[in-house]
Amino acid sequence: MRLLRILSQSASPSKSELEAAWLEGFQAGYGKAWELMTPLVVDGMKQARAIIHDAAVEKTLDGLEQVIEARVKERLNGHSIR
Repeated sequence: MRLLRILSQSASPSKSELEAAWLEGFQAGYGKAWELMTPLVVDGMKQARAIIHDAAVEKTLDGLEQVIEARVKERLNGHSIR
C-alpha cells in the first residue's frame, strides 16, 4: 500500500522511500505467513505429543506386565490357579 502511495505521489521516489516501502511489505507478508502457519504448527505439535504419550504408555505397560507376571509366579511358588 505504501509503495503505491509513494509511486503515485512522486515520479521518481528516493531509494530510502522504496526501501522503506519494500521493508513494510515484507514485514506484512512475513507476519501474515506466521499468522496462517501458527495453527498448523500447533496442531502438529499436539499430534506429535499425543503419539509420544501413547508410545510411552505402551512401553510402560509392557514393562509392568513383565514385572507383574514375575511377582505372580514368585508368590505362587510353582502352584497353579485353577
